[in-house]
Amino acid sequence: MWLTFIPMALAGISIEVFLAVSYTQMTWAFLIHHKKLKHTPRLDKVFNTPSLHRVHHARNTKYIDKNFGGIFIIWDRLFGTYQTESESVPVTYGVRESIQSFSPLMINIQYLKVIIKKFTHSKTLIDKLKSIFYSPGWLPAGLTKTECLGKIADIPCKDFKPKNSPLTATMKLSCILRFIVILVVFTYLMWNFYDLPWLQTTALSCLFFWLCHYNGIVFDGVKITWKSEVLSQFLIILSGITGLGYTSVNIVSAAIIFTSFVSFICYTLHHSPPSHSKKNRLLIALTE
Repeated sequence: MWLTFIPMALAGISIEVFLAVSYTQMTWAFLIHHKKLKHTPRLDKVFNTPSLHRVHHARNTKYIDKNFGGIFIIWDRLFGTYQTESESVPVTYGVRESIQSFSPLMINIQYLKVIIKKFTHSKTLIDKLKSIFYSPGWLPAGLTKTECLGKIADIPCKDFKPKNSPLTATMKLSCILRFIVILVVFTYLMWNFYDLPWLQTTALSCLFFWLCHYNGIVFDGVKITWKSEVLSQFLIILSGITGLGYTSVNIVSAAIIFTSFVSFICYTLHHSPPSHSKKNRLLIALTE
């Protein structure tokens, strides 16, 4: 979204106004993600309500590409993308195309691949521009929806089943532990972003993105080899070493040892055989 923020800065909108509006919008967006308010016909005319936002998240044909507003819904009413929730068409959440991965990196790259495919199949300059700037449903001549998006595009909305890879309790626990490490790395990076040496900022950023991807492919059911863990250990050590001089050697050493140990435990848990003993009831309860 930063591309749309640059003109706002050039127009002279202060950072205080920007932050106030941004956090107001984020708070409103959080509050409308629930099912408690079924119908609010009066509010629906002006504000983006839980009912209208449920429509936005639906994959039903009637609800596709509707209700894009943040706080106010008047823009959707002006531009023809307004749609109320209908009792005769219950909301079915999701997207039309199957997201093939739980990795945030792969999820963000996935549609870029579709754009590239459309671009390469476009024969004219106009079509090449359309492949980038037109709506996601547009396709160049000679390219079918199945070829572009995969077989999932032909599955009716009501028959779509999301991909859920089988995970053992220990594998889930490894993902929870790795996610805690991800949160610690991210918090440290954001808290000290302007003070850290640029090499450590780069190394920590790479570690953060890699661990997010690592956790995602574990959920995908991808077979994790020792090479993935070696890369994790390398980035952990590199992140620590590049911070020498900014923090004391003792703190750096402790951070490297602790993070490396947790990462190795996660890798070991991932590869441990599944157990169905009664002793694992607590473990299963924690990870379900």
